[in-house]
Amino acid sequence: MSKQDDKQAQSDDSQEVEVGEQFQSEAVAAFVDSVRDAWKQARKDKKLAKADLIEVLAPQLAELDRAVSESTTELRGKVSDLAKLAQRQEHDLLALKGRLRREDAVAKAKEEFAEAMLGVVDAVDQAQSLLKDADPSVLQGIVMTSKLIDHAFNSQGFTKLDPMHVPFDPKKHEGMGTAESEDHPEGTIIELVQSGYFNESTGNVLRAPKVIYATKPSVDAETDDESETTDVDSEVCATAGDDSDVGESEPTDSESDS
Repeated sequence: MSKQDDKQAQSDDSQEVEVGEQFQSEAVAAFVDSVRDAWKQARKDKKLAKADLIEVLAPQLAELDRAVSESTTELRGKVSDLAKLAQRQEHDLLALKGRLRREDAVAKAKEEFAEAMLGVVDAVDQAQSLLKDADPSVLQGIVMTSKLIDHAFNSQGFTKLDPMHVPFDPKKHEGMGTAESEDHPEGTIIELVQSGYFNESTGNVLRAPKVIYATKPSVDAETDDESETTDVDSEVCATAGDDSDVGESEPTDSESDS
């Protein structure tokens, strides 16, 4: 065999290896091996007829056809199963979307009803504040009504927000004003103007609480307090001085007789 034929054979072998790596099934690999052997034999015996080559490869072709047929049947079964699974998942997804839409509609209806009831809540709270000195039986009825309303709100997932003595947060509270205070740190909520409500089921703030928070006393107020204290001390000292002068200028009866 010449060097050229040897190089050609090596090149053919490398191509055959690459082809063999592309197939995974045993039947295809066996067929490729058969083709390679037949090809090598044909190169050695150039007189080998085409009919003889087909006869040599006939069993491998039959095995390859059987393997391909089985693989096709198996793939068709898997595709059918995947199609059924996709159909079930699509049905479940549509059902989930419908349930979520219904839940959203219910949650929206609850919030709208709760917002409409806030006016009643505020009226009851205002009546409770105004009638705190009224007949105890009347006040007790208002207090019980307020508790029933709070229970109804809680049962539907709405929590009452009454922040007191906590730092003011503009993201959670609605500031209605400030008040100077020496007893609380600056920015602390010291008065509740109107209660707020939070929807636990949706995470939405139905209404932010309206509050008043503390600020540091102004410098002018401190100066006025100090000046008032100084004026009072001056008046006291002046009064004491006048009393001492009067005592010295007026002689007693015993001194005048002597």
